[in-house]
Amino acid sequence: MWAVLLTLLVILGGLLLLPLPGVFSKNLSRGELTRQVRTSIEEQRSSHPLLKGSTIEDLELVHSGGNQYTGILTLRSPLAGSYRLTVDVTVDGDRMMWRAHP
Repeated sequence: MWAVLLTLLVILGGLLLLPLPGVFSKNLSRGELTRQVRTSIEEQRSSHPLLKGSTIEDLELVHSGGNQYTGILTLRSPLAGSYRLTVDVTVDGDRMMWRAHP
């Protein structure tokens, strides 16, 4: 189980920089940012064979200051069960970067 969880962390643990077309940080609500981050994680998750069976149970983000957000991502995997990761998000104009880590 730990090997699977470590593999999941390596896959999700990298930084991902995505454009947010037509959306700028000053106009982006926390709810919309949460939806954008969740969609991005789901897209990355669905492209990897080990993560295809996993589901996102929850993602909660809070504004930590400036263009920074922090949150908790709860995933469920058939191989590793339910587990939580911390998610750090930075929004810079029309781009977003997130990082999930233990």
